[in-house]
Amino acid sequence: MPSLKMLRGPEPGRHIPLDGDVLLIGRGRKNDIIIQDNEVSRTHCRLVRVLEDYEIHDLSSTNGTFVNGKEINQGGWLLHAHSIVELGDSITLEYLPTDIATGTNPPVSSASNAAGDIPHYIIIKQASLPQPEIYLLDRTTLSMGRDVNNEIVLQEPEVSRHHMRLIYTENGYAVEDLNTVNGTWVNDRRLTKQRILSINDMVRVGTQVKMWYTNNPDELIEGLRDGTLEKKSIESDDDETFSVIEAAKLRKLTTDEHTIPGIFFGHGLAPNDLAKSVFLAYAPAEWKLIVGKLFAYLEDNGIKIWAPQHLQLETQVWNDAIAQAQQESPLLLAILSKRSLHVSYVQRSIRYFVTREKPILLIQLGSLPQAPMMTEGLSRIRFNTQDPLHTFRQILLELRKANLDND
Repeated sequence: MPSLKMLRGPEPGRHIPLDGDVLLIGRGRKNDIIIQDNEVSRTHCRLVRVLEDYEIHDLSSTNGTFVNGKEINQGGWLLHAHSIVELGDSITLEYLPTDIATGTNPPVSSASNAAGDIPHYIIIKQASLPQPEIYLLDRTTLSMGRDVNNEIVLQEPEVSRHHMRLIYTENGYAVEDLNTVNGTWVNDRRLTKQRILSINDMVRVGTQVKMWYTNNPDELIEGLRDGTLEKKSIESDDDETFSVIEAAKLRKLTTDEHTIPGIFFGHGLAPNDLAKSVFLAYAPAEWKLIVGKLFAYLEDNGIKIWAPQHLQLETQVWNDAIAQAQQESPLLLAILSKRSLHVSYVQRSIRYFVTREKPILLIQLGSLPQAPMMTEGLSRIRFNTQDPLHTFRQILLELRKANLDND
């Protein structure tokens, strides 16, 4: 029998069996599945049986229904094994189809392993940790993200709460991005669909998380220590191999179009991707100190937010992404500091929003010799370095007043 497992919400770990043709989910007592949470509407969504699985349909809920990070509507979405369903910002459910509904990510049998008896591993290097971490891959799926309910927790600001997952297939493990803003990159190409991993493939999130798929962790760790691993050539999607120098030349040649057949070198943003996201502008040097923590806090509290941290500074791709954020984002959250006063894109972005009368919230970090005249009269919060959490809460409150967390 298919089921839903609550990963986050009032009853973490709860298994909800699905045994009807049509099942209503909501906060009200007349629903088939009742979830008592303020983010859940009285009648939030509906499950409709389709053969052995279910489709999910949003019922014009206040806070929305999301599958693998993508908002759905009344038209419905067919659920697949381990689909991540989110109701608003506080409820996360995992869909478990009939053959795996009674267990949680069962171990992979070595007899069914496409590589025979050789175990496979993922080696993860996080900027905030001194040493790489080694994980044995022995489950049908492993979810990764910043939320503690993931099998592998990645505590870096550029990582989404539910960012990606590894899925065991008959051809080995595949990696899948969960429709995140910062994206998942395999061998420095953005992941746009599920991809089977090859030995020594590098998976990256932003600049702070790198991981390698391997069947020889000792050799890989040694390669990390002596720096040879990251100097290896990268593969294109059609298995043609380019050296790092050749790949760099390709990037330079394709900055205007961002893509060439089979290779992706752009910023990863589709038109209107940022139409509901706050644009966070700051001095790059302040990311690790404060800005990254603010980014993670706001995202964890339901604010859709975008920052250019994962892009190379002042490249054409960077400039195109900044231009898109300026045009599409409904609000600019700008860190105003001695450093950012000398960062051209921060000043350009403030000017862009001012001249078009788009909302701006300024966060003043430290004392300023003289604030730009164009910032006079704009909403401003002074950052309290003694109590950063208090400032984070103030910012969250202001953004919620702007109704940005309900879209």
